[in-house]
Amino acid sequence: MRKLLLAIAVAGLLITGCLIPSLHPLYTDDTLVFDGRLVGTWDGEEGGTWVFEKEGERAYCLTHTSGESSARFDAHLVRLGAGLFMDTFPKGEPPVEDDICKLHIVPAHCFWRVELGDDAVGLSVIDLDWLADMIGEGKVTVRHEEVEGTTVLTASTKELQKFMLDCAKIDEAWSDALELTRQKTGAE
Repeated sequence: MRKLLLAIAVAGLLITGCLIPSLHPLYTDDTLVFDGRLVGTWDGEEGGTWVFEKEGERAYCLTHTSGESSARFDAHLVRLGAGLFMDTFPKGEPPVEDDICKLHIVPAHCFWRVELGDDAVGLSVIDLDWLADMIGEGKVTVRHEEVEGTTVLTASTKELQKFMLDCAKIDEAWSDALELTRQKTGAE
């Protein structure tokens, strides 16, 4: 059981890196967009494969694979002003065998800033150090809780959208982009 939990924790860190969990989504029906360029298989610069499949009218199923671990997410592209963002949310039950342990796992939304091209995608997240500094200085007041050393956003969707729009204007607020490149098919 310890090995399984350790594997899940490591996979979570590889997949999410420094993502800030949110109890509420970033999207509303009027902010959802679909861009067919995202559909396909992408290689991450630090390993791992990201597969985006169309799911419904304006949603994706994201499967992230790194080594032998794999996880699936609901993914939604969100247009806020001129910015494009992605909201990811775990799909299905957590891969934990113990029912009591499953009750302790709370799924959360995570947000990415997206730069989408035909053959490349850049994904950035809010920089945790920047956020901690801004919260400490009272310059960012988005509703949140500190839980066991982790900042968890508790703001409403409307408040989250305003927060992301404000952050979109500040380069220092974002991590360096994770670069994904489209896998070439045999015909290319």
